[in-house]
Amino acid sequence: MAVTQKAEQAIGFGTEELGKVVDALLATGGTLGAIRGLDHQDFEAIYSVGYSLYNQGKYADAEHLFKFLCFYDHLEKKNWMGLGSSRQMCKDFDGAIQAYSYMALLDVANPYPPLHAGDCYLALGKLEEAESGVLRRRPLGRRQAGVQSRAVAGGSAVAGGQDQAGGATWITPSV
Repeated sequence: MAVTQKAEQAIGFGTEELGKVVDALLATGGTLGAIRGLDHQDFEAIYSVGYSLYNQGKYADAEHLFKFLCFYDHLEKKNWMGLGSSRQMCKDFDGAIQAYSYMALLDVANPYPPLHAGDCYLALGKLEEAESGVLRRRPLGRRQAGVQSRAVAGGSAVAGGQDQAGGATWITPSV
């Protein structure tokens, strides 16, 4: 008897039915973490360890935790920011851009993901893409004046064809 047949017998339904259950859960805003029995407190505990590792300069270790969080709690914006920032600090600019792009989909009004992605594009020497990232911003209020000046500085760097170091500044997204 194959392993999958044993598993099907143990849980009472086959892989096709399991796929339907997972699809239904995800379609209604559920997460894979919920399937595994993880709750908000579990995710917060893991996030705090990842955040601490990041602040200690242990970016690769933090990245592992943020990847876990993004997989099991994919709708939480701060997980994607943590993953993007960790990858950016590890000089994995393409991976950081992917994380920032997903976060931008989750929070279209947040100006930070495109700015950070623009920094990554600058570090890769992709000036056209960098321009799109640093210049893509919504009209900003007074409390986001720092974002405005950073976008202008990034736009100046793109216009001048300058490369930046690509370091990430940790910014907790507003939720």
